[in-house]
Parts: sequence; structure tokens; C-alpha cells
Amino acid sequence: MNDDALDAATVLTPVTQALLSSRTLDELVPPLLQALQTITGLESVYLTRIDEAAATQTVVFARNQGALNLAEGLTVPWQDTLCRRALQSEQTVCTDVAQRWPDARAAIELGIRTYLTAPIRLVDGRLWGTLCAAGAQPRAVPQAVQQLLQLLSILIGQFIDRERLAQRLLHENDRLRQTAHTDALTNLPNRLALKDALQRFWPQGRQQALLVLFIDLDDFKVINDRLGHRQGDVFLRWQGQRLRRALRPGDFLARYGGDEFVVLAPLPSESAETFESTAATLVRRLRDATAGHFTMEEGVTVAYAGASIGWSLVTDPHESVDEALARADAAMYRDKARPRTGPAVDIVRPRG
Repeated sequence: MNDDALDAATVLTPVTQALLSSRTLDELVPPLLQALQTITGLESVYLTRIDEAAATQTVVFARNQGALNLAEGLTVPWQDTLCRRALQSEQTVCTDVAQRWPDARAAIELGIRTYLTAPIRLVDGRLWGTLCAAGAQPRAVPQAVQQLLQLLSILIGQFIDRERLAQRLLHENDRLRQTAHTDALTNLPNRLALKDALQRFWPQGRQQALLVLFIDLDDFKVINDRLGHRQGDVFLRWQGQRLRRALRPGDFLARYGGDEFVVLAPLPSESAETFESTAATLVRRLRDATAGHFTMEEGVTVAYAGASIGWSLVTDPHESVDEALARADAAMYRDKARPRTGPAVDIVRPRG
């Protein structure tokens, strides 16, 4: 291997490693700029971002040595830049900026004499930015260097596209996961989300406890049968919103299915008497939240006495989730069997 080949290998090996290992633009660009500076011998090499809507160009990454200093974060009007002039004229290499573009006052004042650039385009053809090198003295730019600059700009564009695609996929995955964990009718967490929440809230030691509350909307079938499923759905959404507003900070509410809801209320380690008091208070708040008069279509009023609610307390981390839910469900049915002074649902239609 001759000396030129050794020099090329020394310069390009970090580039190859960066392309293979980088996960972000922050990791990729610095070694590329270092290699570009070594190959061109120019004082400043930098990558810019173009905002065509704002008509600005910003230096995102820069590597400087010698007389020139193009600072990262520098933003200039796109109309006045060397990049715009070079790309529009398709003259991407210049060894005497003042002679070719005498109106480029900012670049001339910076002392730029030699300049080369390559556009960074996305897969859809949009101009994302530029990869540039600049020098304070006239310097010949071999064809091979120009080709390398073009190649690096293409690779950066492809990397940005890959990064954008990965971000879109992550966003879509999060959206799909959110959809899969959300009840479409009430927009509350669903049973699948409840399963995940139980894992998070479940006591991990004797210093924690979890209150599991099972809520059933008594005689909801009456509303469905007499007013129709569409109005029944409206009633369910209202109840979900009311229950959510009644929760304490940190509590979790899910629609379990049909007219049933589950609340998870984490508690610190307390005495049995305090647990009982906390549970009674929360049950009262939730029942009061579900009770009231609801005005439906055509002036129909639903007077609702409130839901049946049962609860179980989990203090043993080794207890099964199913057992805790079953205990709360059984308690809810005992509550449902309590004596009532009137019907759970009273539907009043306007006269006439």
C-alpha cells in the first residue's frame, strides 16, 4: 500500500466507523467534518440547516481552525448566502469568492476566498441543508475532493431520512399502543391498560398498599332499553368523565367493560383503621360522582341514584391480581344488594 492509500485509509476509517455506529446526527457529523477538513485543508467545514419558510440558514455543526471561525448557531438570511448563490448557479466550487460573487458582502467580510458546498436533500427531493468548506486563501479543489463532498452530503441526507423514519415509526408505535390501551367510547384506559397499571401499582413490599375498587352502574340496561344504545353510550361517557374528576392525584381509572369501571388507588403503609377510612371516603366520592340528574335528548331526564362499588385492599405483594379483582367484584355485588329507598334509574319524559 502506498503513502496516498495509507493517508486515505487514515482519514476515511473514522468516517466508515461513524456511518456504521452513529445513531444520531450529533454522533455522525463531527467525525465527518474532521475528515473533510483533513482532506480539503480548509479552515472551516460546517453543516447547515435551511429553513425555506423563514428564509434563513443556520450553521448546525462546525469545525474551525486558523483565520476563519463560522460559529455553530450562526443564522443568516438565506437570500444573502454563498450556498444559495452556488446552488442556483450550479457552481458549487469557487476559489475566489470576491471575484465571482462581489455582492456577497457578509462572506467577503468574513474573509472567505475558497468555498465549496453540496446540497443535503431528503428522499422526497426537499433541500434540508448544505455541507460546506471554506478557506481564507485561494486553494485548488481537486475533482476527487468535490466528489467526496457530494458523497458525504448524500450519506448525511440518507441518514437524516433514516432518522426521521425511525422517529415516525416510534411515534406511530406509541400512537398504536395508546389506541390499543384506550377505550374507544369513553377515552379512558381499557382493560389492557388496567393490566399494565396493576403491574405498576402492585405493592412491592410491606410498606405499600393498593386499594382496588370495582364500580358497576346499576340498572344501566334500563337506560339502553328505554332510550336506545346511542343515549346509553352518552351516559357512559358522562359517567367516565365524572369518575375521572372524582379521583385523587395518582389514582388510576379504567373502563373494565360494559358498565363496569375499576379504580386503582395506591396507599402508603397505614393502620387498618386508616385504610378503612380512606376506602369509605373514596367510595363515597365515586358514588356521589355517578349520582345526579342527566338531561338526554328531547328533554328526557335520567335521575340516577349512583353506582354500586366494592373494594379490596392489597398489602401482600404475593397476592394474585385475579384474586384482588375477584374480592373487589364480590364486595361490589354485596353493595348492590344493599336496601334502597327507590329505583337506581328514574327516566322522566317532558309532558306534551
